[in-house]
Amino acid sequence: MPAAGIIAKNLRDAEFDGGVYLDAGAGAELFVKGAQGAAEGAHMVFPRVLAIGDVTSGSESVRNQKEWVARYTDTYQDYSGFASVGADAARMLRNAIAKSGGTDGPELRDTIETIGFDGVSGPIRNSAKEHSGLRPESLGVLVVRDGDWHLPN
Repeated sequence: MPAAGIIAKNLRDAEFDGGVYLDAGAGAELFVKGAQGAAEGAHMVFPRVLAIGDVTSGSESVRNQKEWVARYTDTYQDYSGFASVGADAARMLRNAIAKSGGTDGPELRDTIETIGFDGVSGPIRNSAKEHSGLRPESLGVLVVRDGDWHLPN
């Protein structure tokens, strides 16, 4: 995580004027804080929940995402993009244990491969071939503006 901020600062100091595109490892608030002003204009593909304040849909899943982020922020005073991934993993495991009736490894794996739900990160639909389960519509190209991640205009 610290490397992304250092790289952004080094690019700024070298007067690089091209686009900066980061991997999901920069999805925490630590990148923006660590890079300071050098983060401005950087892009990253990540679940859109990281920029939930810009999402205008009034759907139930978006309302649930906004409520979850608000509760998280109220509790921890900041929001990490990785928090939604952890919350979805915990929910997935809880659902799989309840559905399978236990924690037997192979049975739990088989059950996880059938789970689908609207998570904090977005819709998740697992299968035997798709273990991430996070649907493409959950993702967006985000940009740092005014020290925070936003959807591009």
